[in-house]
Amino acid sequence: MNQPEGNAELQYTWSKCRSDNIRNGAKSRVRETIGIVEANGMDVGRVLVIGPQHGFELEEFRDCGITELVAIDVVPDFVADCTDLGFRCEHIPAERMTEVIEGKWNIYAHHCLEHCYDIRAAIEQIQVVLDQWCLVGVPIEPVPGRDVAHLSRITSAEEIRGLLEPLECITLQQTRTGFRGLFHKSTSGKP
Repeated sequence: MNQPEGNAELQYTWSKCRSDNIRNGAKSRVRETIGIVEANGMDVGRVLVIGPQHGFELEEFRDCGITELVAIDVVPDFVADCTDLGFRCEHIPAERMTEVIEGKWNIYAHHCLEHCYDIRAAIEQIQVVLDQWCLVGVPIEPVPGRDVAHLSRITSAEEIRGLLEPLECITLQQTRTGFRGLFHKSTSGKP
């Protein structure tokens, strides 16, 4: 599968221009996610962060006492940013995450799966490694004037929920241009 030219550079350049907003939003989302996970009686556990950008999510998880953290990203500069902060970050797409991690992980994937070249394969990988919970946030396409690096073309919250079956939705926040959902493994005995 060919990567569109300039895709990684575009993602990195765009985010560098907004790093303060990204930092504050990322840290706030991590705290919110931890609160919801714990309120639902689950452990935060060990966390795989897909698409950590500059490592802000990783910093916040660490600041909240989460010590087992791994990140993966397709953008070499993001990998370097995270490594410079002392985190393990692998340069690999979400579609191949089982090549670099073993065992069960909780997944934090906010604003990154839309950059996957095969989002269905990425979600299949998430379900293979998933321990208790995963957070997924994606924009809904097409959104006029938005980041052209988005590849997956998710068109509705229902589409991503369908891809995430048989996971159960804990919370779902939807706007006109995107959504964020927290999902957990089914406790009903369904596969």
